[in-house]
Amino acid sequence: ESVLEIARSKQYPRKNVRFLQSDLYELPPNQDTNALFGGFIWSHIKREDLLGFLAQVNQLVPRGSTIVFMDNQYVPGSSTPIESSDAAGNTFQRRQLKDGQSYLVLKNFPGREELESALEGKAYDFQYTALQYFWICAYKTI
Repeated sequence: ESVLEIARSKQYPRKNVRFLQSDLYELPPNQDTNALFGGFIWSHIKREDLLGFLAQVNQLVPRGSTIVFMDNQYVPGSSTPIESSDAAGNTFQRRQLKDGQSYLVLKNFPGREELESALEGKAYDFQYTALQYFWICAYKTI
């Protein structure tokens, strides 16, 4: 909620931005929305669940809408090391909280080819930008 509070505090002169906290899988399609942004979510979707995730996201907006995802690149020496992987190719990092508790967290790092492959048949006008620590992909829904 704190992230949404910061976003809501900014000025949006066109008043065409909406913020809500919700379970993605419970959102109804919205014909008035023509773009979606997903920040740092792709990496936390299991590879075996990715096609269902993308189908859900794409159905939230009308065909031809723009969807943008942004997530982390794996950068040795900067990123938390990958501790393990599973049979599906999912990778996991160990995260330690300030109170000392430690958790194994799903964190995949797809490259351009993996992104394009996952979106094949679900998107057009695919665009990809690789930055030092992040990647951004944008596409239009079919």
